[in-house]
Amino acid sequence: MSPISLIDIDLREGGDGTILARALHERHRVPVLFLSAQVAQARAHRAAAWGLIAKPYEVSDVVRSVAFIDDLTAERRPARVPARLEFWRSLDGVGEG
Repeated sequence: MSPISLIDIDLREGGDGTILARALHERHRVPVLFLSAQVAQARAHRAAAWGLIAKPYEVSDVVRSVAFIDDLTAERRPARVPARLEFWRSLDGVGEG
């Protein structure tokens, strides 16, 4: 399994998950999924992440979404985007970062 980062927008002690997501994406090309109730803020920073799972969510939503991203990074074509994942990348050329 390839690395995938799951990041909330509001981090402890005033941290900003969008800054962390951007750094992981730009420096290390790590796929990021936002898991957050801050939907508008996540969407405003969609260039830093592959998608969003809005709170509240079930663990199964996260598991299916991580498996979906893993398939894409391994260049396997998943059958469909998981229902709770708001996916922001094109399925064509998704491994290009």
